Amino acid sequence: MSKIRVIAVCAGFGLEAYDWGMYPLLLSYFGPNFFGPDLQRSLVSGFAVFAVGFVTRPFGGLILGRFADVRGRKPAMLVCLAGAGVAALGMALTPSVATFAAAPVLVVIWRALLGFFFGGEAPLGHSYVYEMTPPGRHGAGGSWLPAAAGVGGIFANLLVLGLIWSVGSDGMTAGYWRIPFLIGAFGSFLFAALRGGLAESGQFQAHRNDAYSWWAERRRLALPMLAVAGVTIGATAALYLWGGLTTTYAISVLQLDDASVLMATMSGALLVTIAVPLFGRLGDRVGCRFLMCAAALAMAIAVVPLQYGLEHGGILGFWVVILLADLLLAPLLAMMPSVLAGLVPGRYRVAAEGIPYTLITMLFGGTIPILKQLTADHTVLIGSYVALLLLITVGTLQLVGRRGEESANLPGISESAAGVVLPAAVQP
Repeated sequence: MSKIRVIAVCAGFGLEAYDWGMYPLLLSYFGPNFFGPDLQRSLVSGFAVFAVGFVTRPFGGLILGRFADVRGRKPAMLVCLAGAGVAALGMALTPSVATFAAAPVLVVIWRALLGFFFGGEAPLGHSYVYEMTPPGRHGAGGSWLPAAAGVGGIFANLLVLGLIWSVGSDGMTAGYWRIPFLIGAFGSFLFAALRGGLAESGQFQAHRNDAYSWWAERRRLALPMLAVAGVTIGATAALYLWGGLTTTYAISVLQLDDASVLMATMSGALLVTIAVPLFGRLGDRVGCRFLMCAAALAMAIAVVPLQYGLEHGGILGFWVVILLADLLLAPLLAMMPSVLAGLVPGRYRVAAEGIPYTLITMLFGGTIPILKQLTADHTVLIGSYVALLLLITVGTLQLVGRRGEESANLPGISESAAGVVLPAAVQP
């Protein structure tokens, strides 16, 4: 597989991280255009709309996951990015509420559509890379997906920072906030076209003519899907706590300098991008589940002290906190693709991962921004909440065992989770 096509596979993660990082960064600028001039109210409304995009993710996980399991990974990946491009373009072109009274409704629709298509993207990317990577390299192969997400986050920060320096806050509010959404739409359409040249997964080809019946397999799929939910719950909460939300919170609530905060966030994203491939290789040596378990436990211990430092450390404290938090996040992110894909059987892999993954992301990831905003006066609450969810992840990983994902099957699954290994596998 050529490097261009490997990039096309990973691009969905980069674009999702780009949007996820960009939306909170831009919210204080475009929020008044849609949700009224009161900053606090517009932030709460904007984060509520942000959460709507997570409500539709389970539908994307179900519908697009089933489509990928029945029709193929390649066409599903193309649909995911093309649909995300339409949603991003719609957001860029929506007029303000002063021009069009129903503008907030359109914003909700675009976020809902984006959530639907990204709901299929993550489990689809996990599955495709897992199936195209040889045993003993699943950790390294899967780590390129969060590395791409790091690149997307860095680009979002650089772009917004450059616009702020060029046109100032007033210019951003006046309409320059639309430029990053236009760029996101262009990138989605470009990489969707590149995905047209991808090879189909060998494991899918081997099983595409097999019977596909959720009802017949419901009992055997229940335990793997619960395991996916348990592993995802703490990791996704930590990810959304320390992602773009922290930047918006530091600028809007803590009143820290915009440029300094964005520089710190960008540095943290660069640290993650460099670290996740290294942790991917380490996971192949020590066991992906073992490394993810250790990382989740470390984050559970550190999250409350880090939140305290965020609140009381000023801009220097923000730099220290964001870099430490991102360093702790890196192994969690690096291990997620291979661990989650390895928990479910290949014939049902995309949908069986996608449904619990997107449900948990909706309930415990997408709600983190608004919970953080509503508990701004009680730092320990949000930190303790995320720590509890991380301990659930630790417990789940302990229950499913510490064996490598390519050899471990959960009880009740007769088909090997590793499936077929292609001779022409992706070599990250």
